[in-house]
Amino acid sequence: MEASPGARLHRIPAVEPRFEDDPELSLTRLGPPDGAVVDTPTPRLQVQSVPGVSPDSIRVEFEVDQSPTFDSISLQSSLDRPILFEALKPPVIAAGLAVGLGMFTILSYFGLPILFVFGYVRSLGQIPHLIVTEIIGALLARYYFWGKYGKQQWRLYATVLAVGFSVGMGLMGMISVAFAMIQKAVEALTF
Repeated sequence: MEASPGARLHRIPAVEPRFEDDPELSLTRLGPPDGAVVDTPTPRLQVQSVPGVSPDSIRVEFEVDQSPTFDSISLQSSLDRPILFEALKPPVIAAGLAVGLGMFTILSYFGLPILFVFGYVRSLGQIPHLIVTEIIGALLARYYFWGKYGKQQWRLYATVLAVGFSVGMGLMGMISVAFAMIQKAVEALTF
């Protein structure tokens, strides 16, 4: 087999696929042949189906040499899947959808604001003592700033204040990281 220029060659080893549950059953490999040299790290392994055995229940593992000297190995499997399929879990997605729709229905039925859910989710990731300062801020807003600026005007100010505070925190964080990276880059190693 001729490989494209610059391609890494891989040798297919001789294997005898067997079933762990029943050693008498064996698979016949149709391709690639034993000892074949291919230019892909993931060759397509073809085996002949066994009567009475579901193809989905068969797992074939084989080793492929990946170095030009054919002395290193990596294990591959006929059931290898991209990592994305391990991250996507349909039961978790369905449970999240059910909880979200359930909360929306319950809150709508009782006439409560939908943002209640977002507030609850946000509070799950916070340190408990931070909630105390939020409550103090909410009480100050309601009983002091609403009277001083008016409810509508204070809500406009509060939005700008919150955005400005968040942007300032982000900028200070990035500046701190930049200083730390510069310091680590110019610092002499002691070893």
